[in-house]
Amino acid sequence: MQRSPSCALSALSAGAVIVPPYSSFLTKLVTKNILQRVFRHTYADMLVMEKELRESDMNWTVIRAPWLRGARHTGRYRAIINSYLHNPSRISRADLADYIVNHLTDENTFKPE
Repeated sequence: MQRSPSCALSALSAGAVIVPPYSSFLTKLVTKNILQRVFRHTYADMLVMEKELRESDMNWTVIRAPWLRGARHTGRYRAIINSYLHNPSRISRADLADYIVNHLTDENTFKPE
């Protein structure tokens, strides 16, 4: 069955559910010992969601956002596909919404075949 490129699910996850192997000592320390402990149930649910999506036939994109801020929309943000950002920091909720809306039909962000 051919998937339609015009429809996809964008799911929001957390940047800290997984610690990239090249992360700094401080990032690993804070993420593993604070964030992943405090949000263990939420992050566990996010990992289950990501697993279910990987095993599905639908078009999907998981967006692992860093720390969300209440700042203004700038239209400037960094994204990387099928890897991890080096030195992720913060993004405004408005810029995250901008990214999501502008990539709903971007087949380059859909799961790999």
